[in-house]
Amino acid sequence: MNDETIQTDGCSPSVSLNDGRKGRKRPSLKILAAVVVIMMLMLCALHLNGWSVDFTDRDIRLIVTDSMDGEHTDYDIPTIEKDSVVMVRLIDDDEKPSLKEGDVIQFRQKGILNHHRLVSNDPGNKRIVTKGDNSPVSETVSYDDVLGVVVGKDHILGKAVSVGKANIVSVAILAAAAVAVTEIWSWYRRKTDAADAGTSPESESTCRAGSPDQIGEEGGPGKE
Repeated sequence: MNDETIQTDGCSPSVSLNDGRKGRKRPSLKILAAVVVIMMLMLCALHLNGWSVDFTDRDIRLIVTDSMDGEHTDYDIPTIEKDSVVMVRLIDDDEKPSLKEGDVIQFRQKGILNHHRLVSNDPGNKRIVTKGDNSPVSETVSYDDVLGVVVGKDHILGKAVSVGKANIVSVAILAAAAVAVTEIWSWYRRKTDAADAGTSPESESTCRAGSPDQIGEEGGPGKE
C-alpha cells in the first residue's frame, strides 16, 4: 500500500499519516501564555513568602491603612506601604518568647487585625509592646492576642488587588475582552493555516470524510 494518496474530487492532495511531518504542530499560544502566567504566579508567591517554599500555616492579608507606611528600616520587613499584600506565618505559643525587636507581628485588638512592629518582648509577663512605623503611639499586646509574624510583603501585588476590588466590573469586562481576543486570534490562525495549505477548514473536513461513492470505490460498505 502506498504512503501517499491522491484525491481527484477537487480536494487538495493529501499525505497519509505515515508521513511524520504531517503530525508536527507548532506550540499553542495558549499553552505558552499559561506557562508564563504560572511561572509569574509562582515567583510572586515565593517572593511574598520570603523566598521560602514552606507555605504551611500561612495567612495572606491586604494592608488598608498607612500605620506601617513610614521610613525604610534595616529590618527584614523595612516598612509596609498602604495597599500592600503581606504573608503572615502563624506561630504557636512556644514561639512567642523568641520574637525579637523589629519583627512585624500580627495581633488581634478589639476584634481588629493589626500588623505592627515589635518594640519589646516581655516573656515573663507574656506581653509585647508594638508600634506602627507611621503611628505616634504604641500598644501593649498579650501573648494570647498574637497570631503570627510577617515574613514577606508586596506593594505592587497589593495595588493590583486594591484596584481590582475597587473596579471589579471593569476587571470582569477586561477579562471577558481578553478571552474574546484570544478566541478571535485562534480562529484567525486556523484560517491562515488552512489558507497556506490550500484549503479551508470546512473543505478540509469534507475531504477527509469523503463521499459515499468514494467509500464504495475504496472497498467500504458501499462496494458490491
